[in-house]
Amino acid sequence: MEAKRRLEALVEEGVEARIEDGRLRIRVEAVVDGVAVEREYTFTRDKDSTTYGRVSTQADAPGGREEDIKRLKALATVIFGETGTPIGGRELLYTKRHLEHAMKYSEVKEAAERWLREGEGGHVT
Repeated sequence: MEAKRRLEALVEEGVEARIEDGRLRIRVEAVVDGVAVEREYTFTRDKDSTTYGRVSTQADAPGGREEDIKRLKALATVIFGETGTPIGGRELLYTKRHLEHAMKYSEVKEAAERWLREGEGGHVT
């Protein structure tokens, strides 16, 4: 529990969200297992307006892709409430449910709410 609280504190200081090219991008900076991690989670919609997000693992991360995915899963548990679904060992996949969990962070909430409204056909200025 202490490790999760410490990770949450690190994540809260390094989270920002923005809408760019119709996508919601959530940038996270944290230190996980002594390794600095900077990653961008990108949320998009498919043609049926289904929301999904992805983050890529990095082969050149300390310890390689396998260790990187472990760190990303730890981050995701804090941000999204769950680790996400591994896709081919190179990405983790998230859904609208995960995004809604991330909205507990004020840095994510405003941009995510705007992006979700835009996807429902609402006009956001």
